[in-house]
Amino acid sequence: MQERRPVIISEDVIEYLAKLTHTLFKNGYFDYFDSALEYVDELYDKISSSIYTTKHIAVPEEHKLFGDFYFVIKANRRTAWHVYFIKNKDTFYITKVLNNHLSTARF
Repeated sequence: MQERRPVIISEDVIEYLAKLTHTLFKNGYFDYFDSALEYVDELYDKISSSIYTTKHIAVPEEHKLFGDFYFVIKANRRTAWHVYFIKNKDTFYITKVLNNHLSTARF
């Protein structure tokens, strides 16, 4: 079994995901706020577990401001989350989370 490194999520990502809950509910993606909250909670769980099992992809030079590597979490048929991070010795530091619907996630 692979040794698990600590996963630290940046304050910017935490703030983004908190706002995401409100955005998903406000824009009608979920009928209930609790459902939007559950979706984001599951995203947190997938970030923390998938970082150990998903292929790490080197970030192209023009997107290095997001981190050194990223991996993809498929949420459903239309949405994939791109999770950017830095590996530093024994720690993963999550620096950015974007979905494939945003132009900054495409490269």
